[in-house]
Amino acid sequence: MPFATDGIVLKQLPYTLGQYWQVGINNWSVAWKYPRPHKVAQVKTIKFNIGRTGKINPVIVVLPEEIDGKQIRQLVWGH
Repeated sequence: MPFATDGIVLKQLPYTLGQYWQVGINNWSVAWKYPRPHKVAQVKTIKFNIGRTGKINPVIVVLPEEIDGKQIRQLVWGH
């Protein structure tokens, strides 16, 4: 597809009125999530950013890896 997506949802028309919606299984829509891409990357270093409130956010710096056409160089935890 020419755009980013993590799944697809199909809905039947006409929609059920909101007053009839219930939590749980419905019979007018279905959704599928695509499996997440998995990569193994070599960790170069781990940095720890400390915010003004004292919160610690680890930043994992890895050797560049490509996932879905984008190059990943670091992973930021805690956001």
